Amino acid sequence: MVAILAGDPGGAKALLPLVARLSAEKIKISVAGYFQAFAVWSNEHVPCCRLNDESELYAWLDNLPGVKLLLLGTSVNALSLERKAIQWGGNNGVPSIAVLDYWSNYRARFLGEANELLLPSLIAVMDDNAKRSMEMEGFPAEIVKVTGQPVLESLTQYKLSSSLKEWLRNCLLKKYGVDFLFVFVSQPLSSFYAQSIFDGVVLPFDEKLALRDVVTELDKVLLHAGEERQLKACVLVRRHPREMATPDELSTGRVRVVEAENFQFEQLKVASYEYVQVADLVFGMNSMLLLEGCYLKSHVLSYQPGVVSELDCLPSNKLGWSRVVYEKDGLFEAVHEELFEEKSRRCRTEVLERIELNQKATDCIFNHIAEFIN
Repeated sequence: MVAILAGDPGGAKALLPLVARLSAEKIKISVAGYFQAFAVWSNEHVPCCRLNDESELYAWLDNLPGVKLLLLGTSVNALSLERKAIQWGGNNGVPSIAVLDYWSNYRARFLGEANELLLPSLIAVMDDNAKRSMEMEGFPAEIVKVTGQPVLESLTQYKLSSSLKEWLRNCLLKKYGVDFLFVFVSQPLSSFYAQSIFDGVVLPFDEKLALRDVVTELDKVLLHAGEERQLKACVLVRRHPREMATPDELSTGRVRVVEAENFQFEQLKVASYEYVQVADLVFGMNSMLLLEGCYLKSHVLSYQPGVVSELDCLPSNKLGWSRVVYEKDGLFEAVHEELFEEKSRRCRTEVLERIELNQKATDCIFNHIAEFIN
């Protein structure tokens, strides 16, 4: 029996390919989720137990017959039940594997109440950069294994054909009555860094400031470019599951700001990956969806005002796949080039076409699982 647990949506998504693989291999599993992870499991029709607190976690684990391994996401939230599960495993002789889903907050994901690291038996990380960073932060090198990120290898199933992208884009342009479609990938940064674990951490921007700046500069770019007629655009805001609704007052005369809601469009289910692929430009800060957008060959602009490049955790910025802007003064020029300068768009497209997906992450992590349960 493998007990599988996640709380944050990113952690739950990272574990989904492993849930499918374990099920295909006829290995007994029990899946539990709390907070947004439960919705991720449920939306993918994964049989799942919903946990609401620490006592329910222990009740779930204590009643599972013959648990050989804990397979965990990693979370930074008010409950952080994955850390409690690691402690339970240590007390009951059950090994644990934690699967990272992103390149940030390494210590916060494993920090105990006394500021000690609560370490699983093995931590599966995305790449060598993540491993080096974790080792610099005090994680033992022998338990940090580079495996890749399972979510990324599943992106191929969401790739739209050129004809389907054109059809969907034209439908959305007509629906909103605009000339351009943009996506803004939001994140709950303002509430995330308000948690006590980040006491003293001051972020130079948040999702509200970033969206407001993007809309303001987009309006200026469209005014500058629309010499013969007024160009209009729609910014589809893809909210994180933790976020509240987007304020309506952000819209301008040229830029309409609306929620990027999931819906069924004839035979196509339109959600985050579909929106990203039909956008003229995808805006955001440092969300995983921006990296996924690059893998899906979409043009991406990461806006992180006030951040120094050394502290930028978005891999696609370091690799040159996405355009990055660290100061508001550079946003107008960057947007104008990415939209209207053919040479810039062509160069970006050529870079994106050379990106290849790692197709071995799930296999690699599964092999580690097999070592523990066999």
